[in-house]
Amino acid sequence: MVCKSLLGFGKQLLRIKVVDCNAEESRLSRCLNTFDLIALGVGSTLGAGVYVLAGAVARENAGPAIVLCFLIAALASVLAGLCYAEFGARVPKTGSAYLYSYVTVGELWAFITGWNLILAYVIGTSSVARAWSATFDELIGKHIEQFCRVHMPMKAPGILADYPDIFSVFIILVLTGLLAFGVKESAMVNKVFTCINVLVLLFVVVSGLVKGTIKNWQLTEEEMINGTNISTFNLTEEESQVWKYGAGGFMPFGFSGVLSGAATCFYAFVGFDCIATTGEEVKNPQRAIPIGIVASLLICFVAYFGVSAALTLMMPYYMLDKNSPLPVAFKYVGWEGATYAVAVGSLCALSTSLLGSMFPLPRIIFAMARDGLLFSFLGKVSSRKTPIVSTMAAGVLSAIMAFLFDLKDLVDLMSIGTLLAYTLVAACVLVLRYQPDQPSLAYQMANTTDESELNESVSNSDSQLGFLPEEDEKCTLKTLLFPKNHNPSRLSGFAVNICASALVDQASDSSSLQPDAPLSENSQNVECPAPARLTAERLPEQVRLGNMMSSASNQYLQQGVLIFTFCLITVLGRAATWSIVCLVLLAFSIAGITAIIWRQPENKTKLSFKVPLLPFLPVFSMFVNVYLMVQLGKGTWIRFAIWMVLGFGIYFGYGIRHSTEAVLAQSGTEVTRNGYKQTQVFNGDTMAPEKEAFLDDEESDARNPWNAEEGDP
Repeated sequence: MVCKSLLGFGKQLLRIKVVDCNAEESRLSRCLNTFDLIALGVGSTLGAGVYVLAGAVARENAGPAIVLCFLIAALASVLAGLCYAEFGARVPKTGSAYLYSYVTVGELWAFITGWNLILAYVIGTSSVARAWSATFDELIGKHIEQFCRVHMPMKAPGILADYPDIFSVFIILVLTGLLAFGVKESAMVNKVFTCINVLVLLFVVVSGLVKGTIKNWQLTEEEMINGTNISTFNLTEEESQVWKYGAGGFMPFGFSGVLSGAATCFYAFVGFDCIATTGEEVKNPQRAIPIGIVASLLICFVAYFGVSAALTLMMPYYMLDKNSPLPVAFKYVGWEGATYAVAVGSLCALSTSLLGSMFPLPRIIFAMARDGLLFSFLGKVSSRKTPIVSTMAAGVLSAIMAFLFDLKDLVDLMSIGTLLAYTLVAACVLVLRYQPDQPSLAYQMANTTDESELNESVSNSDSQLGFLPEEDEKCTLKTLLFPKNHNPSRLSGFAVNICASALVDQASDSSSLQPDAPLSENSQNVECPAPARLTAERLPEQVRLGNMMSSASNQYLQQGVLIFTFCLITVLGRAATWSIVCLVLLAFSIAGITAIIWRQPENKTKLSFKVPLLPFLPVFSMFVNVYLMVQLGKGTWIRFAIWMVLGFGIYFGYGIRHSTEAVLAQSGTEVTRNGYKQTQVFNGDTMAPEKEAFLDDEESDARNPWNAEEGDP
């Protein structure tokens, strides 16, 4: 009895959302085009970091080779971007990584992803608002800071900021009002600021090429020592002997410095994922979202590459200022007037970055509230078709954070949320690309009354889809490496699951191969139309697909455990003998698993965009993201644990009982004879596993009473 209860509880945690992307109706306004998405991605990614990060990394990590740092970081970011692009083409709905996780690896992982994305966007919005306030205050002589320090000091060091930042609160509230007013108006403001920012950066690049010299990429160690003013860096004579500027040349710190700088530069490309939250506000999401993600990353790379090259050409890398490299560089070449252009560009960059952080936040909250995982009133939509309540809640929460906290110690939490989302999206791409299409027998069953004809239609459908092979497949090394079936089959997916499970010492759920295995709540089976429901009991046992999706989800999450262990040993073990041995064994294990997955047939579903070189690109993307996660400090992980405890309190206290899937299960719409789970039907058509039952508003509210709100359009 206890085991049965635990099994049922586990099924609740792993239940998968069924979505319908064929339904054109949306409660949000479809008013954005491809250019709007590119501007949103560029604006949120190409923030103030381009005015600061290049100088710090060039001076301390890579020298002129910072251009290679941005190249490597861009390639790593593109891997995550490609995974987002495929899901944008597959599931063009509001929710980003939260929704992508929900339709593949289950409800609990989806909540964890969404909950951490909320934290990341809140901290991002608050910190950028404080940076905007500080930059503006610097231009007017720091009058705001002086007034607040004198009249409103907060004497709680280590907990609160030195003084409340009233101006940052004002900025957030204005932006909240703009976002609540309408998406189209917000997109127009974002495009204006983004264009100004790009023009300023173009001016910087051209200036660097005009005033720069290639000699700054060919400095010798003697030239650096002779040209270094110790007082400039506030160093003593003894410290100057210890602190090295590198060996000179293009790579003064060697290739290790380039890799170290690339890890830092990776965060400069964070922000493109906000495009994935606009799925229900784009006119042609299947096409616009992939183009927007890839194009914005390409534009940002060109900008970062050009600015870093201009900086290191204008002045020696070791003389760059860590906090404001561009104004110092222009003063160095005698163009002091250009600092005003840099100031304008910096404010525009901060404005677009602030909008990029604030824009996806209410949409994540809205998506989770619509699914019942957060409180239902947060899913209310205004007459202008904007998520009004979630926008206001996001603005108030961000304003409070900006008002009270300095946020320097919390910024790393942004990295955990973002990197976790990147990792899960890459894993979800693998899950769906190696899953067989579910055989849709609704039409045949509705028009078939004879049992023999029904069995024949089932057999033909299975054979055509490669779901059930014509002859028995045996699990041998030959069938693993050279599968006969050109489409995904139960054996190919199950073999990969067994392999991954064995490597992480976890028992595999072999019930998916047993014909009499009971179906879990995650099973995606055929909908029985009224004329055929009486024949459901006579369906062949082969139609019972079992827990196919959760089994596949398990295999890739287990591979994620291997990757996490590998990265953890890499960071903690350093060069110890035991760590090297473990790393070699883990590397061979991961390579073997990846090779077996590579040999399995892929799903042939046609999409407007697909990740190339599967499974290597998603696996490498997971590796990069997890490696960056394990490098974060202990304090960051403690804060992450506290945030997760709060989130689990909300989920297990409210979300698990009020989720859309739970309501449907309790109302009996997901349970049919003999344990069959119905797929949802819209206008007589069965829906694919990755498609959402997000129909028109009346049907949606009827199906999910928790999301029904009076006054919804």
